[in-house]
Formats: sequence, structure tokens, C-alpha cells
Amino acid sequence: MLVVHANWFDGSLHLWGESLSFAREDVRVAAPAHPFGASAKDLRSALEPIIGSLNGAKEDHLDLLLPHAPATTGHGAMRSTTLPSSRLAGLLGSVSHDEELRTLEPTRVPTIRIAASSTIRLLLEIRNIEGTPNDLFVSAHSMHWWMALTKFAIDSVIDQRVIPTVLQRRDGTYVGQWRPWLNDSDADLQLADLLASMPASVRAIDGTDGQAWP
Repeated sequence: MLVVHANWFDGSLHLWGESLSFAREDVRVAAPAHPFGASAKDLRSALEPIIGSLNGAKEDHLDLLLPHAPATTGHGAMRSTTLPSSRLAGLLGSVSHDEELRTLEPTRVPTIRIAASSTIRLLLEIRNIEGTPNDLFVSAHSMHWWMALTKFAIDSVIDQRVIPTVLQRRDGTYVGQWRPWLNDSDADLQLADLLASMPASVRAIDGTDGQAWP
């Protein structure tokens, strides 16, 4: 069983997972690797039987800032350990650590990188199977947030609440984009609710050099 997360970085959606079996085995790995991060191969094996082929997706990795807490080794020494997400902690039945002792530390996770053009289809496929029991994966809170954002985007297009825009990038180049029209209270409130509900893990990208995310 995997807990599947989603993060947006460098124009693509990255899927990564926590392995329930690795977490139960207390696998030791060298930092900054995630001790119970699922491999890209394991991610494919969990997702493809449920949502279909991920042809075109690339294997990659992400550097994230994830919660850690001190733990005692078998020899009595202290070490920093990666904490499970709340979804994985629920599956493990683990007790939460003292929040005052938590730190955010660089952690590298294997990912499957989904092209922007394939992102909405994939998120809709996962959303369509929500509530259907399977023993391969469950969606983390970050995945649920991206699915909610996808629904907002689709509803905006259906309601014709989008406008063509030219955006200047930081490097001085320009790109054309469709942007949501937010000059009415309903859309503005919906987006405000989405932003307020964004899980911290969605903003966990390490490597933005202090710049605003994304």
C-alpha cells in the first residue's frame, strides 16, 4: 500500500509515494533519501492497474522540506527521523510527535513526472476512483487538493470564466496563458477557499532559492 502525494515543480506534476511496508520495517537509508519513499517503479505498479497506462511519464526526483523529529536508536543515540504524513500515520496507527521538536529538513523522493498536458486527465482518473476500495494506494491530502483545483479549473472553462493573458517571466520572455476571471464574488470566494485549504506539503518544494512558490 502506498500513500500517493503530488507536487508541482518546473512546469510538471510530480507524483511520489510513501510505502506502508517500508515504514513498518523502519528501513534505514542515507540522508537526504526518504526512508520509506516508494520507488518510481513501485508507483507505476500501484497506479497503472487502477488508472491505466502512464506512458510518457518520466522517472525523476524532488527535493522537499519534510517534517523530522528526534528519535532514539537501538544504541541509545539520537538521530533525526522523517515523520510519516498524517495519512500514513493513520494507516500505521502511530502517535504524533511533539510539534515543538519538529524540524523541516531536506528530503529527496523518487517521483513520476507528469507533463502539464496530461495532468488534468490523470487527476480526473484518480478523482473518479475515489471511494472505490483498492489495496494498492490511497491519495494523500496534497492529491485531494490538486483534484479540487482541477475541478475549479474545469468549471471555470465551462462557465467561460477565463481570459487570455500575456505573462512576462522572470527571464524577460513572454508566454500566453488562459487565466481565471475572478472579478465576481463566487469565483473569488472559491479560489480563496482553495488557497486557504492548501496543505503544507503542496508548498514543500526545496530549491526555489527563496523565491515565491511556484
